[in-house]
Amino acid sequence: MATRTLTQPQLELDVQFERDAATVPLARATTRTFFSDRAGPNRVAELELIASELVTNSLLHAGDGTVAMHLCAGNELLIEVTDANRGDSVPRVKQPAKGEVGGLGLMVVAALSEAWGSEIRGDGRVVWASLAA
Repeated sequence: MATRTLTQPQLELDVQFERDAATVPLARATTRTFFSDRAGPNRVAELELIASELVTNSLLHAGDGTVAMHLCAGNELLIEVTDANRGDSVPRVKQPAKGEVGGLGLMVVAALSEAWGSEIRGDGRVVWASLAA
């Protein structure tokens, strides 16, 4: 996990999602729309997949409450997902067992992003990933 670099944002968007079946598709669509004028199609697809994995992990591990997503386009492209999980376990890349299905979201995030990490902020945990603009 890397240390998060701060950016000079040119454009930011904050969205809160309810915890239901539409959350992940809505997060993907929001990410696609936000970054479509700020990155090429391949990069937008990577950002969309990263958002999908981070939001899915939040829904699976955070318990109750809303999920918030912060998108930022500046000298880096940043996705942050915040939830109410202040547990002791730190998000980590899992090494899959042979034949294992699921639980590999952070492996995808780590493979696609240039940096990622997590931190406790306020009343929740933020998991973020960034790519060069």
